Amino acid sequence: MNKPIIIEEISKAKLTQPIIKQIYASILAGILIGIAYTATYLVIVNTGANNETISMLYSWLGSAIFGIGLLSCFMLGANLFTGNCVGFVCCLHKKIKWKWLFINLFITFFGNYIGSIIVAILIFLLPVFSGSDGEWFKINQVTINFINLISKKINMPFWQVLIGGIFCNILVIGSLIAWIIFQNKIASIIIILLLIGLFTLTGYQHIVANMFSTTLAWLLTTLPNPDHLEFVKWTTSVYGKLFYSCFLFTTIGNFIGGIFSLWIYLAINVHSSKKTKIDPPSTSK
Repeated sequence: MNKPIIIEEISKAKLTQPIIKQIYASILAGILIGIAYTATYLVIVNTGANNETISMLYSWLGSAIFGIGLLSCFMLGANLFTGNCVGFVCCLHKKIKWKWLFINLFITFFGNYIGSIIVAILIFLLPVFSGSDGEWFKINQVTINFINLISKKINMPFWQVLIGGIFCNILVIGSLIAWIIFQNKIASIIIILLLIGLFTLTGYQHIVANMFSTTLAWLLTTLPNPDHLEFVKWTTSVYGKLFYSCFLFTTIGNFIGGIFSLWIYLAINVHSSKKTKIDPPSTSK
């Protein structure tokens, strides 16, 4: 079958799922990304490697771990907002009305957020970020590093967030296309890990990762700080920046990046599309 048609049919199947399945699949995706983000952070940021070469190896390892989270979403049929932007092709070829794409993206967005909140609360309850020396629910150095990292993300200029969101979803959609069209799944996995590792290493903006990380960081700021460790305090203005930057412009950037990368893919493969008609055939009288 023609490659653009394969992508279209899989996208159509996702967009036409019963709403309850869309919700479940979206929540699952939020949970998987939250788990992968936590492992990625602990490997990349908190290893404390003094050697530059070893630090770079840790960075690549952590990036690959986040790629495994995305790969898990593909394997388990979970719905990510970033990946579901590929449904654009169904609307472009008039297989589905535009309103169903936006309804699906709306459901997926909030389902991802619910999943992110669930996993953020559960990880908060573990002693990974909120415990040290056998005591739980107090700030430690891992907590401080994490809060400061997310605070820097929140205070980024909106245009940097927008560009980072665009680049992020170009790579995510490239990974999704690789997973769909490559018959050799080992090759698909290698390409996906490399592509996702690229956006993780460069700090591009992924809306679901931002949902999880900001929720966890907010929970961690509520912990007592008996050792008076230094970290960036979250004031009321921070929450406005959080919505404006981490959510609004990341979402817009991810959507633009998803549409752009898919449009480029279709443009490259337009010769194949002409050979095999994609638009639905007219009904003969």
